[in-house]
Amino acid sequence: MKYITTLFLFMSVFSYSQKVVRSKVTANNGIEYKRGQEITFSDFSYKIKKIYNDKKTGELFFEIIGDQKITINVNQEIKNCNIKPCEIVKTIDYDNCRYKRDEFDRFTKKSVKQTRGKLIYSDFSRSVSVHGFKVDGSKYLEVLFTDNQLFSFNEGGSFMLMLKDEEVVTLNFEKSIVADYARAGNFDIWKIRTLLPLNQALFNKLVDSNVFEFRYYTVDRYVEKKIGEKSRNNIASVLKCIE
Repeated sequence: MKYITTLFLFMSVFSYSQKVVRSKVTANNGIEYKRGQEITFSDFSYKIKKIYNDKKTGELFFEIIGDQKITINVNQEIKNCNIKPCEIVKTIDYDNCRYKRDEFDRFTKKSVKQTRGKLIYSDFSRSVSVHGFKVDGSKYLEVLFTDNQLFSFNEGGSFMLMLKDEEVVTLNFEKSIVADYARAGNFDIWKIRTLLPLNQALFNKLVDSNVFEFRYYTVDRYVEKKIGEKSRNNIASVLKCIE
């Protein structure tokens, strides 16, 4: 049995009342797509059945037919279509920006911007959440680490992020830090909040990347965890808000 699924090329809501059928289109990436063109996704092949264009927004979407039913979310794009089959890759789904601080400090004469936190990992023993933090032109990834055991970081210790194709970005702690004690309900926890400086190259890399795993080194061990699919873009999302 064959199924029809819809592929959205750009991140927004399609208005069905405004659709116009096209035999071929040129997308914003400069690539031309034609009816009948083959693409692949998750090892299955599909053929473009219809191409629609929204007159009001200019957005494009495809109806594609294949032997398996698939769902392709709005945070997808097609590229490498100069050869067939095309490669479909996931892009970053940026959230609306929400800030904990967005102000001008009258004493230091500096602008300060700090996003609200987003979890990238949590279990019964520990959690890691991230914020974007910017003071004038200096950009940081602010990270809150919590654990059910006392822990500390050495100056120069590593917070390592694994991106696509196992590319690793390493951020370093600027000073030695010992976790502070806190009470969370009926539980004893220890936490460290630290700023990890980002040069422009690192910042650009992380804004454009999903993060699939992380590892950080404490004084006596390291912690390594996989990041859930829904949280893989959280670092990119908070950093995008301090561009």
